[in-house]
Amino acid sequence: MRSIVSMIILALLVCLASAAAEVPLDPRSALEAYEAGDYETAMRLFAPLAEKGDPLAQFVVGTMYMDGQGVARDHEKAAQWFRKAAKQGDLMAMVNLGLLYSNGQGVNQDSEKATEWFGRAAEEGHPKGQLCLALAYDFGQGVDQNHEKAAALYLKAAEQGNVQAQLNLATLYLNGQGVARDYEEALFWYSIAAAAGEERAEHPRDVVYEQIPYKRCKAVDARVARWLDAHGVKVSDAGSGDGPLKP
Repeated sequence: MRSIVSMIILALLVCLASAAAEVPLDPRSALEAYEAGDYETAMRLFAPLAEKGDPLAQFVVGTMYMDGQGVARDHEKAAQWFRKAAKQGDLMAMVNLGLLYSNGQGVNQDSEKATEWFGRAAEEGHPKGQLCLALAYDFGQGVDQNHEKAAALYLKAAEQGNVQAQLNLATLYLNGQGVARDYEEALFWYSIAAAAGEERAEHPRDVVYEQIPYKRCKAVDARVARWLDAHGVKVSDAGSGDGPLKP
């Protein structure tokens, strides 16, 4: 998550430029403390920034309350801080707030509100927001089940490197749900996910491979190689997996 950390550093430095005369805070020290596991110090330094309205600091504070880092675990306070950041447009906070609503942690369980927040993040192109909204459509949680919409959202997230979306999209192609059944597309996305280290993609990839003529498999393999080369064989840490987003 180095890119996210760098983004936080830059944003906080800008924020502090106008506030330095009032509060002598050091965002670099806050981030260094967080990365070093000194969460009490990190919270002490991040909290004033969050109180001043910096959305990235609010996201970090929310994350620390969610995980009990430097403070007692408190999902209600986590939700409050995520909501503050989300209302200011922080996409990671939108996703995490949606997850809290989905799981009923710190807020009353509400699949519709969860989907609303996932949708806001997805509209801005956030891969984890796209994944979560796709899952909602895939399984009919907070919205009417719609495999076509799920497939379209999985594709958007998969193209950004989200492994879970790649795996789920491949399965839809394999089963012909929301898309026409296409073993070659299934093989392509299973292979991409497997190349990223997703072990759950390996067995279905091998099974599908046996269903396709050798020459066509080789054509898919070449396409996979081109995709991996174009993406630097790098998968988006921010958008992968099932858990909440972290700084």
